[in-house]
Amino acid sequence: MAFIGKESRSHKRVRQAFSVEGRCVGGLNDIHPFHGQTRDISLRGLCIKVGHTNGFRVGQNIEISIKLLLNEPHIEAVGNVCWLNTSHNPEWPVKMGIELTGMGGGMRQYERWIEMLSRR
Repeated sequence: MAFIGKESRSHKRVRQAFSVEGRCVGGLNDIHPFHGQTRDISLRGLCIKVGHTNGFRVGQNIEISIKLLLNEPHIEAVGNVCWLNTSHNPEWPVKMGIELTGMGGGMRQYERWIEMLSRR
């Protein structure tokens, strides 16, 4: 198992599995799309499980869309990759720690994020 980056948890994490798609952006021609699933979420971040490293690096900007329920709008957010962890799990060999830096849709998106945290 290889862990790259800094792990620091300042907020309680809640295990929640939601479908996620997005892209890591390192520069103009350095864009890495992905599909995955959340492992856990917190007030300021989340862990995303993906099937491959696809050029992800600590420090990259990330744009994500989280699907909650079938007929609800997705939560759109941006953040930074703060850690990467590769494992031998064939289903989800890579996990990314994401620090959230913003959400599209203003306060309503943030309220929905808080609702997700309380669904435990």
